[in-house]
Amino acid sequence: MTGVVIGFLLVIIIAVLSVVALGFTVLGWGRSGNTDTVPPGGEPVVVDTTVVTLTTEPDATEATRTPTTTGSRESTSSTSETKTRTTESTTSATSKTTRAKPEFSVPDGSRGCGESGQFGVYSGTDVTSCGFAMNVGRQIAGQGGNASRTISAVSPVTGQKYRMRCTPKGAGAWECRGGDNAVVYVAP
Repeated sequence: MTGVVIGFLLVIIIAVLSVVALGFTVLGWGRSGNTDTVPPGGEPVVVDTTVVTLTTEPDATEATRTPTTTGSRESTSSTSETKTRTTESTTSATSKTTRAKPEFSVPDGSRGCGESGQFGVYSGTDVTSCGFAMNVGRQIAGQGGNASRTISAVSPVTGQKYRMRCTPKGAGAWECRGGDNAVVYVAP
């Protein structure tokens, strides 16, 4: 009998632990209070709420008396009819939550070289070829994060590989400096 009780208790404990694990993984019980509606990608979330309310109310009750004659006797019958009216109202609300992003402007004098993904690539100095700027842009465009990083890119003009130190400038933009006074800007 004791073995059955212990077995039953083990099954109960495993079930409780499973529910707790499910709550943390699927329902997010362990999340800190981050209720921000802007996902990590930075695009605002649009919330569209529509509420439909149906109401049925009795409109009126009509009673009708109909006299009938049967043989020599006259009688009155009464019928009652109930009508209902249904009304529908719809309420719709849309809200958009946005977070202010820091703006980045490519400095005057920079030369546009093309696009890498959805990012514009710019040569920042006269000694930076557009071919080299595009090679740098392909490596850094779309990378997130707030930390500077070093990349290497080949110049199609010299055939040499140069190291570039890239610094995030906010709003997904990067400024990369290195090589022989090369400067490359990558901006959304």
